Amino acid sequence: EPWKLRPADDIGSTALGITVLVSGFTGVNQATPVQELQVTGTGGIGFPRGTTAQRLASPTIPIIRANNEYGGTEIYDPSKGQWYRYSCTSSPTFTVGASAGTGASAGIVAGTGSNDLTGVFSVTTGTSPGTGTYVTATFSFAFDGTTTVVMITPANDAAMTASNLWRRDVQSNTGFTLRGVGLTASTTYQFNYQVMQ
Repeated sequence: EPWKLRPADDIGSTALGITVLVSGFTGVNQATPVQELQVTGTGGIGFPRGTTAQRLASPTIPIIRANNEYGGTEIYDPSKGQWYRYSCTSSPTFTVGASAGTGASAGIVAGTGSNDLTGVFSVTTGTSPGTGTYVTATFSFAFDGTTTVVMITPANDAAMTASNLWRRDVQSNTGFTLRGVGLTASTTYQFNYQVMQ
């Protein structure tokens, strides 16, 4: 038979251990917990960690866990039937589009701590930039669900001055694009991005 801890049981003698009140409130290093689970200490609480494939198949309650594929924490919302990425260390890739002009380049701005959720990217236009896709961003790992909401704002003066000549175009759970209309040649534009589900 499995070992069980009943309400009003107390484990630990000379020091606090695990306490379960009659209400069912449980304390770890806490003799008088005031909620369902109360942990007292200075170290931390370790969460389950695994790959996307190792998620619980059909959760019916909110779940929090670490995902070691993209190096972050995720939360499951049973009312939406979807996992939400709360943090991550993986970063998107940025590919320059033909409309940015001959010799154009794009990428993450170094030293900004950019990842799949938030960061700064740049595009340096080449000769004769036109109208169309200047940059395509591809997330390292697709977000759960089918869509994301991506906000892009200017990160340098060039992007701010030309804010009427560019916009976020396509957005999905795998990436987004930046569309430009005749931006100035041989100029570096920097943009902040933030991804929400």
